[in-house]
Amino acid sequence: MSVLPRPRQWLYGAALLLILLLTSCGAPLPGESWPGISTDGQFVYVAYHNRVMRVNPAPPPGDERSPVRRFDWIGQLADDKIHMYAPPAVSADGIVYVGAYDHKVYAFSLTNGLLTTFNSDAGNDKVIGGALIAGDTLYVGNGDKGVRALDRRTGARRWNFTDTRYGVWSTPILVGDTLYFASLDHFIYALDAVNGTLKWKVDLNGAIAGTPLYEKGILYAGTFGNEMVAVSLERHEIVNRYATQGWVWGTPVMLNDTLYFGDLNGWVYALDASTFKLKWQKNDPERPGAIRGKLALTKLRAKDGGSDKDIVIAGSESKYLHAYDAQTGDLVWTSAISANEQVLSDLIVIGDDVIFTTLSESQLVAAFNTQNGQKSWEVNYTSEMTRVQTATNPPVTLTTITPAPTAAVSTAAPTAAVSPASTATSQQ
Repeated sequence: MSVLPRPRQWLYGAALLLILLLTSCGAPLPGESWPGISTDGQFVYVAYHNRVMRVNPAPPPGDERSPVRRFDWIGQLADDKIHMYAPPAVSADGIVYVGAYDHKVYAFSLTNGLLTTFNSDAGNDKVIGGALIAGDTLYVGNGDKGVRALDRRTGARRWNFTDTRYGVWSTPILVGDTLYFASLDHFIYALDAVNGTLKWKVDLNGAIAGTPLYEKGILYAGTFGNEMVAVSLERHEIVNRYATQGWVWGTPVMLNDTLYFGDLNGWVYALDASTFKLKWQKNDPERPGAIRGKLALTKLRAKDGGSDKDIVIAGSESKYLHAYDAQTGDLVWTSAISANEQVLSDLIVIGDDVIFTTLSESQLVAAFNTQNGQKSWEVNYTSEMTRVQTATNPPVTLTTITPAPTAAVSTAAPTAAVSPASTATSQQ
């Protein structure tokens, strides 16, 4: 087993619990987590403690050089003991869904953060991973066992699959009429998306915490068995596997038939997606740190008439970002200004910024320039909350929400209006 470098106390606890998972001794969940992050391509959405915030990555009007960014709106649960860390799922019709540690899912208006009439069915444990939106159905992993399907308008349960040994910390994936998800019990499961019945499952011989990547009939998943694994959806079996230096948590990314991912020993890998032959691997021995989140792929613009270059960016517990040439693995830059805290979240790219969350409230969200690794801006959570709560005319909506009683579980037969997508849709 690998030991994470200099993690916080709760990360030590989580690692020990995961070791228990791997040795089949139990499956409790960690008490806390890092802020969840997602994007709709224009705004950044963050779930943290009992609040969900939308961050505008554009500078404040009239201050184009400002190094800070603001909350557009804040949705706040009345009970500050109900914490949310799942990456928010944003629908095309203006709703943001976030799972919580009180076993429920909450729905907020995309425009102002107000709670919608959605009244979520309560599961049996914390919601760790992001929700999947598909038509009028919401698929959510259960912290203790399996996944459930909820009516996206009312929150009532359509079905609940609990035939797993341990919980689901990732986001389900929909391909055609089949729902796929990874579990801490080492298996990838395939379910009928409409009624939740099991089609097949595959043992990957290691706990899977991250969301697999779907590409061309294959699911690529990292495991705590120190492997990256490829599973064929047609053959229902493992078709490739690669041994890594440490546990693999984050979702891999792909470009030009090359698979990129990091591990908890601080290595970044580039594999041929078809053969699983290693193209390159890199780490930073001077700034060692586990790589937990999904990497980011973007372009480094050419200078003096040259060609643009594909780069892959990794964030680590060392508090630094590293950008590598996607083709050769050569180091392009290391962030000149470190983050205030460990980088645990997925990385997202909007324009020339790579954006992530940290464990520091003074830098809840940070953005670094993809071209040179310099810090572009940040969001100070404490300062923003003070600004919002003390302003005479608050520039954002701060809405305190008292959850309604739990919605009744639907006893009707599952509807056929799921409208499964033809390709996979996923988030954390």
